[in-house]
Amino acid sequence: MRKIFILLIGLFPFTAFAYDTLHLPYTDAPRDRVTAVAVSALTEEGILQGYPDGTFRPEQHVNRAEFTKVLMMVLGYTSPLPAEMCFPDVQPDQWYAAPVCLARELGFVQGNGDSTVPREQWLFVPERTVNYAEAVKILVLAFDVPQMHIQSDEWYEPFLAAAVAEDIALPGVDAAHALTRGEVAQITVSFLAWSRGELMALRAVQSGEASSSSISSSSRSSAGRSSSASSVSSISSVSSASSASSFATDPGPDFSQTPSFLRLGTVSPILGAAKIFNNSEPFTVEDITVTFTAAVPSVDQVRLYASADGRYLGGASRDTDDPASFTLHSASGLIAAARREEVSVYARAITRSFDQGGESGEDIEIDTFTIEGRGDWSHSSYSDSSTETYQAFETARSTFTSIANAGPGEDALVGGVGRTIGQWRLQGGRGDGSADLLVTDITFALGTSGGVTLANVTLGADGSTDRTNCSVVGTSIVCAAIPEGVGTVTSGTRVITLRGDITIPSASQSAGLQISITPAGSVSSAGALTWTDGTTSFSWVPFTESQLQGTYYWQ
Repeated sequence: MRKIFILLIGLFPFTAFAYDTLHLPYTDAPRDRVTAVAVSALTEEGILQGYPDGTFRPEQHVNRAEFTKVLMMVLGYTSPLPAEMCFPDVQPDQWYAAPVCLARELGFVQGNGDSTVPREQWLFVPERTVNYAEAVKILVLAFDVPQMHIQSDEWYEPFLAAAVAEDIALPGVDAAHALTRGEVAQITVSFLAWSRGELMALRAVQSGEASSSSISSSSRSSAGRSSSASSVSSISSVSSASSASSFATDPGPDFSQTPSFLRLGTVSPILGAAKIFNNSEPFTVEDITVTFTAAVPSVDQVRLYASADGRYLGGASRDTDDPASFTLHSASGLIAAARREEVSVYARAITRSFDQGGESGEDIEIDTFTIEGRGDWSHSSYSDSSTETYQAFETARSTFTSIANAGPGEDALVGGVGRTIGQWRLQGGRGDGSADLLVTDITFALGTSGGVTLANVTLGADGSTDRTNCSVVGTSIVCAAIPEGVGTVTSGTRVITLRGDITIPSASQSAGLQISITPAGSVSSAGALTWTDGTTSFSWVPFTESQLQGTYYWQ
């Protein structure tokens, strides 16, 4: 397990560079300024993406699943794949299952009300186009906008009135209007700017009264520094304001560093972190650059957080001159460190979905964090980079979320024909509808004692009568070219079962048998299990050896 933190000391002078939010890398960029600014801002945040052909398609309608995913990305929430269905029509392995189920858990969505069935049977209907009333209700709840107490027979009127009262409504749009990608960008960025106290700055940019950079810097000028003496308190006030909004906090940072896959179209686990320490004077961080070991086409944005409280610092954008580097800049400061006080930041990545240019089988590994800023006493500029090695990850269209023993920890060893000799529960999910999650080969590790032998070993799975023959080779059981009826895990959960003929010598005093799917392997070394996501074949899984052990049979 590799270290996640790197200590940064001895900072050097550097040259700063500007940040520009008006960035439209699309061939069909919206022509009206209001939509263009909204799309640009959310693109820079890594929330919206274009298509592989370079288009954005602003007039294309957005369905309920897509809108919910955008919302959860805006809020900065991440969630593992759900173990069970949160709605009857949301399968756990669907690309939208994680954001939809987390949104339900947080109370933002409830499903389509149906008085003929209990609430737990309400459907989500992910494929239906989201309408304006639904979107506003969800956004009002998610951003905690004060609701209006009005008399109305329509459930949505208080939410629409709340949006109008805060000047974050879409003008001239009725409740049943089906939202397009451009309109989703408009309303989402309005709520986001409102929550950050930047609504006036956003409106000024959209109207052409201010430059595009105003939304990221000028709107916070009141919190900026007028002198070195006030720098720390000013940065603290900005941090407190950001922390107050739910979108600005990472709900569950996990700093454990084990090899893992990055499922395309999702927010990654923590890729690495850096500690910041200045022995000379208080220090204000203005720039954080995360550089990967190579260009990473599948990474759309790097999100940075303060480790102390999970506060979202902002989205780092890809550097124009270096496709392997992503930089987050703020002239008013990202984070403050007192003299001789250690603070730290960590990074997650937003990956492109497969149909939007994400690449399966891409190695993702941070090379360095570079921290740049200025001293609060001397006003000197500082810069330094980390030097240690970070954990490597690999992208995939599908991922396994768990592989575990599906049988008892221990059981009696009984000789005979067709005995169960191991069971494992495989769970996972797909990032896109055409992806596979298919086990193609397994070389099980075989451990025996007391002269126990095996023969006629077969592998099967629940829900199928198919079984495939396996070979016992020394201390291994080789199951090659596993048929799809046995190896497919696209429904979310599958239990595979090994059976074989067990022979126990009559004079055996300590007969024992245990089979495991080991070694697990890693990005750089092959393991016991080979699987495919429909594009790439992988030969490792991100689990510990103990998780992959089967039942210990003994007598």
